[in-house]
Amino acid sequence: MAVLEEESAAALAQDKERVFALHVQDDLETRLELGEYGFNTYKGWDEVGGLLGDALSGEGELIEANAINRKENMIIKVTGNTAWLTCDNIWEWTTDGVAGGYSNIQVTFLEKIKGEWKISFAAYYSKPQQ
Repeated sequence: MAVLEEESAAALAQDKERVFALHVQDDLETRLELGEYGFNTYKGWDEVGGLLGDALSGEGELIEANAINRKENMIIKVTGNTAWLTCDNIWEWTTDGVAGGYSNIQVTFLEKIKGEWKISFAAYYSKPQQ
């Protein structure tokens, strides 16, 4: 849970170094996304890091929009030096007085490397609009 909270805080601060430090950064790191734009697969740190770097290169957009991120309905399983979790990943913000946001289902795998938990896999699946 602490890793996801740090990842959200680092993303909101648009601190690329903090976000990158939470990842395994190897050739097997993978990210899957399924949303209204379709399905995307990012394989290896070059692709995952590139995606994250691009997302964090905005000029303070998240900060200016007063964005927040919540994780709800968390299920976590830890087995030795590996763990997985699933949760509702909820983003909300306000731009020019207009509220916005989205929610998806997040599935994340973590590995404990030199005593620190690192993200090795993440998948985000859009929830149907109510």
